[in-house]
Amino acid sequence: MKGSENIPEYLLLLNMTKYREDEQITGIIFNNKQLQNFLLSITPQEPERIEALNYILSKLKGDEDTKASYIAQMVAQTGSCTTPVKDFLTRMLLEKKIENKEQIDPALIAKIAVGDYLEKNAEKFKLTLQFEDNKKDKAEIKQAFLDALFAPAQPNAMSVLKIIEKPYHRASDGYSVGEEIVDNSWRIRDAIIAKEFAKIFCKTDKNGDPIQNNQQYIADKDKIDEIVDLYKISIGLELENKASKKALEVLEEVQNIVWSQEYNEDFVKFLQIKCKFGEKKDEQIIAIRRAIKAIASDDEKKTQSITARDVVEYFKKLQTDNKEVTAKKGDLEAGEKPSPVIKSTATRLSCFCKCQTRQK
Repeated sequence: MKGSENIPEYLLLLNMTKYREDEQITGIIFNNKQLQNFLLSITPQEPERIEALNYILSKLKGDEDTKASYIAQMVAQTGSCTTPVKDFLTRMLLEKKIENKEQIDPALIAKIAVGDYLEKNAEKFKLTLQFEDNKKDKAEIKQAFLDALFAPAQPNAMSVLKIIEKPYHRASDGYSVGEEIVDNSWRIRDAIIAKEFAKIFCKTDKNGDPIQNNQQYIADKDKIDEIVDLYKISIGLELENKASKKALEVLEEVQNIVWSQEYNEDFVKFLQIKCKFGEKKDEQIIAIRRAIKAIASDDEKKTQSITARDVVEYFKKLQTDNKEVTAKKGDLEAGEKPSPVIKSTATRLSCFCKCQTRQK
């Protein structure tokens, strides 16, 4: 553009949108320094970011409440770091696609769903604590986890959270260094936190410990999809996974059966400890979803016919199997005197359950 060297940088980016000649939009931005800073935080190389920006700017042409709401959201992302702006644009892209009933890239909603999970569990993953000598911004630490799970790059050698076989990735994940895509996972230096993350999103053994291959965790698509479906439920999106749909369908009836007098305290405690069927709705849906998948073996017709009673009976069988394994282990440890060991194990479990009940 002739004379473009005299045009403010934020206008150069605005010129890439369909509102470049809209007097209302340009006037709002011209009179708001923070909105100008918001535009300056956007790297326009990704067409999706311009698509999201077009959507946001369209909201500035709405009623006063809508306009004020989106201006406030844009301003809230500005600061010394551009990561919140990128994260905001990603969420706005999803909002646009939902609003316009457009096809949604599974990788897009997967990344947003995992990000939402991290936000809700910020304390668990220490998103706001110091890493080494520098206090990292919450958004940067969250992005480090997301890069580890989604960036189309080789795991960062400095990271304790190296993940391979990623089922979802997008071109806009990670950042470019020359022609190479690099991820931010090096910011995660706490191996314990990294392992907790891997337990939730990567493949695990029968004890729930993450499996590693050459010190690299292996992403688990099914576990990621569980979190995605929970996010879809929270924002009212239709579920596609048959097991998740069935889990939501039978949830209330399973709750009624479990909390009824039909089953004793030991069974309820087993569900909470071994099946992760906790007090939170999200935990219950995941536990039921896993039970349905185990019962139906991904057979869609069989999935449709599963009842709440089938799910509870599956949990009951798991408890029985667990008791048998515990008893056999006791027999091996006690040699010719298995009974006292089994009794001792049962006593300890009973004491533990009573202790848990008193704490509640």
